[in-house]
Amino acid sequence: MQTLDAKTIIALAWLSLRRHKLIAVVTFFLLLIPVSIVGLMKKPVYVAKATVLIKQNNYASSSLANHLHTPRSLGIQLAILKSQYLAGKVIDNLPERTIKDLEENAEYTDYQSKFINVIRTTLGKSPIIMNPREKAAMELRNARMGFRGAGYGGIIEISGESTDPHVALDLVNGYIDSFKDISSHFALEQQADLDKSLSLQILNARSLLKKSEEDLLDFQNRAEKRGGKHHRVDVSSYLSQESDMLSALRMRKAQLLLTETRSHPDVVAVTQEIREIEKKVGKLHSIAKPGDGSMGVSGSAWESFLESNIKMDKDLLSELEQERSSARIIADSNLENLIVIDPPLLPVKPQMTKGFKIILVGVAGALGGAVAVPFLLVFFHKPIQGETNLKKLSGVPNFANIPRLSSRHIPERNGVRVPRIDQMADKESAWIFEKEFESMFFRLKKTLKLQKGQVLLITSPAPEDGKSVTSLNLALTMARMGHHTTLMDADTIRGRVQQNLRSVNHFQAEEFLPGNDEGPRVIDWNQGNLAVITLEKSPTRFWMEHPEPVLAKWFEILRFQSDFILIDSPPILASTDLLGISSLVDGVLIVARNNVTQERDFLRVESVLKEHHFEIMGTVLNDSTSPHIQYSYGYTPESKKKPRDSSKTSSKTKKKGISG
Repeated sequence: MQTLDAKTIIALAWLSLRRHKLIAVVTFFLLLIPVSIVGLMKKPVYVAKATVLIKQNNYASSSLANHLHTPRSLGIQLAILKSQYLAGKVIDNLPERTIKDLEENAEYTDYQSKFINVIRTTLGKSPIIMNPREKAAMELRNARMGFRGAGYGGIIEISGESTDPHVALDLVNGYIDSFKDISSHFALEQQADLDKSLSLQILNARSLLKKSEEDLLDFQNRAEKRGGKHHRVDVSSYLSQESDMLSALRMRKAQLLLTETRSHPDVVAVTQEIREIEKKVGKLHSIAKPGDGSMGVSGSAWESFLESNIKMDKDLLSELEQERSSARIIADSNLENLIVIDPPLLPVKPQMTKGFKIILVGVAGALGGAVAVPFLLVFFHKPIQGETNLKKLSGVPNFANIPRLSSRHIPERNGVRVPRIDQMADKESAWIFEKEFESMFFRLKKTLKLQKGQVLLITSPAPEDGKSVTSLNLALTMARMGHHTTLMDADTIRGRVQQNLRSVNHFQAEEFLPGNDEGPRVIDWNQGNLAVITLEKSPTRFWMEHPEPVLAKWFEILRFQSDFILIDSPPILASTDLLGISSLVDGVLIVARNNVTQERDFLRVESVLKEHHFEIMGTVLNDSTSPHIQYSYGYTPESKKKPRDSSKTSSKTKKKGISG
């Protein structure tokens, strides 16, 4: 099934507006007037503005400081500026008149809280009551303050609005002052944490340096007593001490991680100390050699190892002390994270910002509603009603208004009841039915002659629209008028043309294919002016198995033998079998059924056909009650008619119709 595309929806919307102009106009004003009244009732507001520069906060001067305290980026600074926490701090520092204005002239409504309270009240629970400070903070964030980027690098425009210009100025100043205080407070806290961590690291580094110096001094004293440094030194006890210390530090780190994060100063200090000891132990293992059940090194190597430990500890201590000094200097310069470029001034010119916004939203909503209401009326339940409706919908001529024949007026033939023009029925409506097809044929013949066309595709939106009955009777009319007519039953879903006609000239489509040994089949028109060609029920076998040049030759053979070729197509929305033969078809008739075919389905069929480059010649309306039905005005009501002589029925009705 095809889906609605944008073109179809637009066409349906335009049709809806044309049909329901009054509903569209009334809907527009019904939506616009109350919204406009609300917008005009909004008081003019005064807007105070300030332009500020928010700096990125970074106390770190090395990778260690970045590990302890990551830089506070501009995104984080803006989040602080817009946070509920800062709004609460601003409320604490505002004067009483400003807080009173926030409470009395509130613009923000917390619908979520109202909905929750309705549910709680329904369940018999007490509603949640928000304290005035929280309400004022929500009003401040959601209705009174605005923050937008005014340039690169953290330049922000802060705006505050109120019906009182002094209140608007107080709001902007309150935000600037509160942000400065909070930012400085955060800076001091971070600086204190960083200073504490670095101080602890320095103490550990000094402890390690002192131990390394004592180890070197002890070795030199023992070497002097022994008379030289060439003796082998047993380092087993040193390795044991360092290993015990390493195990103790790892256990301490594990205990700290149970309650602290890896960036906590104590954890960082222990981790740094573990790394230093691991470096020393690893280096000692690389130079020590086992012997006599112990680990030993030469005296000179041991002295060199102790001297390298002292140098390593001194470098670490120097780095940490330099880091602490640099961090303090940088922190002092970063205490002011917000710099005012353009300070706020007392606004003197009121603005109708919110009122205009509400009116603009109302206009947009009213336009949408004016289109949506008629569209929904047409889309959900609007069948085609009458010839005028069909003409407006399609924009092409309607070739016939076929009246409905009651089943009791249709003789049974071939075991089924199918309304056919070649079946005599002693009813006036059957004669009208026949004459409508004759009129349709003459109009089609004229149109096809102008276009030099022979091949006509007949389709419909749905199977119940009467497409096959229309194709059958149009073919019978053409044949009765003396034209060699080929009716192709291409409806692979519900095609029953040959079953309903029982035509002598009945062929399979494959018989006319070029390239056969016996040559293409020749139709014997002596058997009658109507030939029926049937396609097998496999939906893609014929049209898909043969390339377009072969199909073009196939149509050429049929065109040469026929005056007109009618193709009874399956409903386009149910099958897309014939969408690839647009270049081989001269025109399309779309069959619709009065009060049955939906307008949206008709437009979808029209859109699909145009998308595949078919030329839509016109429409046919079945079950029509239109007053424009040909010859209908020459009849009297059925109840007032006298019984007719069956031998004179045909001539009398014909004269009556012509005279009418």
